[in-house]
Amino acid sequence: MMGTDRSPIHPEWVTGFVDGEGCFSVGLSKNVKLKLGIEVRPSFSVSQGSASKQVMEELAAYFNHGSEQLRVDRYTLKYESRSAEHLRKVICPHFDSYPLRSQKVVDFLILKRVLDMMSKGEHRTGERLKDIVTIVYKMNLDPNSKSRRQHPIEYWLSILDRDAL
Repeated sequence: MMGTDRSPIHPEWVTGFVDGEGCFSVGLSKNVKLKLGIEVRPSFSVSQGSASKQVMEELAAYFNHGSEQLRVDRYTLKYESRSAEHLRKVICPHFDSYPLRSQKVVDFLILKRVLDMMSKGEHRTGERLKDIVTIVYKMNLDPNSKSRRQHPIEYWLSILDRDAL
């Protein structure tokens, strides 16, 4: 948590940083190995230019991860947590204690709701998975309140409807 010449990272700073540079999301992917054909993938990430490596290492350490959680993509460093357990036990409690102030709070609350549904196994039943799909399409909207997702919501719902037949 401490850089060589820095004081420990402060929780309120973490929230402010994430308000500006973070992302809470729930990905959906087609997976024929799953009974319902759709995998639900919750995620929290923060990206920065590679010049901010020390800050990103401190952030990873703050969330109980080492620098092995940092991924380099060209000139960008990305810290990401995709473990539902880590998200529930470490990430969510931080933002419950140190709330976000931007629109990202909506995405965070949706992520929390989906994680709760997943912990109850609800992503394994058709009707509840439909609810999850509907909920996640309210995340990460563009300035016109439109989804930025590759597929329209109907794509995922048709997979579930097809499997229900």
